This record gives sequence, C-alpha cells and structure tokens, in this order.
Amino acid sequence: MKKVIFLLEDNKTILYSVKQTLLTNKVVVRDNIIICDCNNISDANDKYIEYKDQIICMVCDSNMSSIGLSDILKPESKNGLFAGWLWLYDKIEKGDLLLLNKSIIYTAYFTELNKKIDKHPEQANIKEHIKFVTKKSVTSVSDDELVNTILQIIS
Repeated sequence: MKKVIFLLEDNKTILYSVKQTLLTNKVVVRDNIIICDCNNISDANDKYIEYKDQIICMVCDSNMSSIGLSDILKPESKNGLFAGWLWLYDKIEKGDLLLLNKSIIYTAYFTELNKKIDKHPEQANIKEHIKFVTKKSVTSVSDDELVNTILQIIS
C-alpha cells in the first residue's frame, strides 16, 4: 500500500520548498512515501478521495481561498482565514477519524484560529488531536518546525 503525505498549501513557493525538503529526507525516500501537493481546496477535494486511505500525514494551511468548501462552511471561513482548518475539520467530522493524531494545521494566524475554534465546542473537541505549527511569516519558504513535525508523525 502507498504511503502519502498530503500537503494543502496555497503559497506555491512554500509548497515547493516543503515538498523538496521532504523528498530528500531519508525516511521519505526509504519508505517510498508519496508527497501529494494541493494548492487549493477544490484540488484537495479531488485528491483526498484518491488518497484518503493512504494518508500518513495531513498538512493544511489554514488561510486560503474558501472555493471548494461546502456552502455551509464558506461563511464560517472568514474570507478564507480559516478555510484550511474547516476543510480538515469537515473531513474528520464526516468520519475520517484516522486523520486524528496525524494532521497538522500550518498557520500564521494561530491566535485568531484558536479563538475561533474555542467558540465551537464540536471543533474544540478535536483540537487536542491536531498539531498546530505557526508559520514564521506568510511568505516563509523554509520552516524546519513544519518539516520536523511531519517527520515526527510519520516516524
């Protein structure tokens, strides 16, 4: 069975940098892990269906376009600020509990996201099972903390 690291990040520079770093990691190479990269939620919806049973780590940028979110979740995304979080939450709420303990939310807006989650008990219940990594900046092209957290989950 394939093993997949699923990356949902709308900044193509960050996406490329993280993917390239992972592709040179000895664990990723040794275990022949596939890196599935998506730069928008619509693309993630399609690729998620293809790879969902093979995902060993899920990384979602919190802030991105809400296009592709359900009509129910779009207004809650606050113009995309929480779109990645809501996309991941929606997958878990619909029964993909295997994503718990192997998912990462990557955001430069952790304080705002944390306040939003705490206002919704149903979302707060899964927060303790998700790792949160704070982006150093919204244009950062290198984040050792994110890569290290991914490697911690897949090891």
